[in-house]
Amino acid sequence: MSIRPYTIVCGIDLQENSNLVIEHALAEGVRHPQALIHFCTVVDPRKAKTDEDVEDAGARLRALVEELLPTFTEEGVPSNRRLRYHIRAGRPEEQLLELAFEARTDMIVVGGHSAAKRHQKKLRVGEFLTSAAHCSVQVVRVADYNGVAEDYASCAACVLAREKSEGSRWFCEKHSTGRIPRLSDKVGTSSYSPGWGIF
Repeated sequence: MSIRPYTIVCGIDLQENSNLVIEHALAEGVRHPQALIHFCTVVDPRKAKTDEDVEDAGARLRALVEELLPTFTEEGVPSNRRLRYHIRAGRPEEQLLELAFEARTDMIVVGGHSAAKRHQKKLRVGEFLTSAAHCSVQVVRVADYNGVAEDYASCAACVLAREKSEGSRWFCEKHSTGRIPRLSDKVGTSSYSPGWGIF
């Protein structure tokens, strides 16, 4: 009896952070002995006027995935993991959701935007899928702490305390004695887990 592969739909917009999204999908795939990843890019039918435009999007998608694939592949080891490429036309959130239903997907992986950019467009693909999808949705963002509120800005002395203590001390003298209890000060040393160090 064959085991159903763990199935992932990965939406790629062919923009600057596409590599990061692909890496997350491949990393999730290698966690499962049998996996099927559907890499999909959605073209705007108003902009993709010819078959060449669609073929170009497909070639770019394939090139991005194949560039990263060796990192997640053991040479000479047979694998029960498979990839499939899809080019669709329409609204990205609708097309990815439709593909996820068709493929009976276990997880959808898409890119997202930083908090600073999220307010610029009314609808975000990740936000739509998170609320509408029937499965888990992983929204991959590049960490961006520019414009973080002053209260959350890093204190140089706290950063230095973490570096010098290798993480066993989290705050400088000034911030470790504030009125608000800081959980990182209260829990003590992290517990030991096999294969993981303690800090």
